[in-house]
Amino acid sequence: MIHELLLALSGHASPLLSASDEKTPKSIFHDLLSPAEYALLTSLSQDLGQKHSSIRTKANDVVASHPSTVCRAVCASILSKHLAQFQQKILDVEKDILDEDSKIVGAYNIVPLSSIVRAFNGWERKLDWLWRLVSSIQTKDSRERAKGSRAQELCTASDIIAYLRDATHTGYPDIEELSLDLVEAAETAWLKQLTSWVLYGKLPTIGTADFFIAQITQGNDDSEANDDYSIRSDLAPPFVVPETTRSVLFIGKSLNYLRIRGVSGDASNDFDHGPSISELQTRHLMELSSLAFPISPSRFTTAIRSIRLSLSKNALQRLLPLSKVLETLRILKDFFLLERGVFALALISAADERLAEKQSSSMDNQRPKGSDSLRHIMIKEGEVNSILPRAWSTMTSFQSLDDEDGDEDLELARALMELSLESKTRRQK
Repeated sequence: MIHELLLALSGHASPLLSASDEKTPKSIFHDLLSPAEYALLTSLSQDLGQKHSSIRTKANDVVASHPSTVCRAVCASILSKHLAQFQQKILDVEKDILDEDSKIVGAYNIVPLSSIVRAFNGWERKLDWLWRLVSSIQTKDSRERAKGSRAQELCTASDIIAYLRDATHTGYPDIEELSLDLVEAAETAWLKQLTSWVLYGKLPTIGTADFFIAQITQGNDDSEANDDYSIRSDLAPPFVVPETTRSVLFIGKSLNYLRIRGVSGDASNDFDHGPSISELQTRHLMELSSLAFPISPSRFTTAIRSIRLSLSKNALQRLLPLSKVLETLRILKDFFLLERGVFALALISAADERLAEKQSSSMDNQRPKGSDSLRHIMIKEGEVNSILPRAWSTMTSFQSLDDEDGDEDLELARALMELSLESKTRRQK
């Protein structure tokens, strides 16, 4: 009977101990055991054995087919660590019985069921909690379904992380230790997803639908350059505040843009003394690896803010080098702050010429009456666009043939500047 009991505790079906089987020879146990011993035997076989088997079956199903990598990581940890500890406990009890250890075996080599129950003290509570956990992974908690959410909705990474973090606030030290260990497994798996986005600008290849950054493909073009990304707040874990989600989105989009543009930063004249992209990735990985579990919202926000600042100071400046910024500011200063006042004169002159042409053409035609009498002098977008090329032509005529530097600045100014009318909607904003 002890051998059959140990097999049942290991999760194997036992026709002798199954209470639901009509062919179970209950009379044998009633004849050989007292009611109290029979109750202990039933408690061991059902509360521990059957629950152990059910947890293992559910966890294997989640690992094999669940779309969330975080949920799969949690169940894999349950199988490889916690159920393995329970299985090792069964082997230890069996070893103590074979060795006739006095804490299990009594006088005349009798093994009381009470001593076996005492050996598995605490495991009933832990297995019951693990069973409820794997059941909630397959379907969301019944309280959420009662609030009107879709029935049988699959659990997400944010759901399981929130569930485990809430479970750490308990009065049972063994449940607290168990939940903290699973929180570490869940948040480690989630950080691996985040690493792909924060270090390389790529969405995780596995479990993308479970990540809080979603890809939006614009148009029929499959090119990454036409893709945009958005935040799915319902999939963000509880330690990620809204401000941090926006920073994570900015970091990933920036890295994705750098990758598409082919900016490596390993050989930049403006940043010879700055770190390369690969060095930045190593630094940022160390920043994420330094986070302790459970992850604190403030420390996670600090880490993301540090990564964003590092990225902006180093990698993103390669998109717009300092020399390019200074050159652009110099051109704008020369043309708009009247260091080259001929630009303002040429622009005003071109505008006056256009207005004079408009007025002369309106004199030749009959002026409209009423509210339309002023429409003939209204400036249109096409007319504004034609003023700036006239100003450039005037300035070109002022340039000396030997003034090469001035010609270069003029060409750069042509590329930088444009005139347009401010729309009514923009003014309202």
